[in-house]
Amino acid sequence: MSNSPGIQNSVLFADSTWDQIFKGMRHVVETAGAFKGFPIATAGKTGTAQTSKSRTNHAVFIGFAPYDDPEVTVATRIAYGYTSANAAQLSKDVLSYYFKTEDVEELVNGVAAESTNEIIED
Repeated sequence: MSNSPGIQNSVLFADSTWDQIFKGMRHVVETAGAFKGFPIATAGKTGTAQTSKSRTNHAVFIGFAPYDDPEVTVATRIAYGYTSANAAQLSKDVLSYYFKTEDVEELVNGVAAESTNEIIED
């Protein structure tokens, strides 16, 4: 028995609709503090998912880079991560590792995160 991937459903949008979606995702990253000064043009969408009023939100970020010629995608969900800004920061660190825009040792060993080792809450 073999399993092979296939398209189950598809949604068709006009090119102008996709253009607006991509521009919006680019704008999200351009205005996100986590990506300030990041040298690779990236696009993404932040979000928070609530499960109940007695628990903190889940933090979510999805994105891709480079913007003009996508090479890699990232999807980050931090359970009870308070705010999407935390997921965006982690995603930026993953992209930094992938594109080698920061010292890999600092990223892997957590040294790069020590200066911002605080939980960001909305």
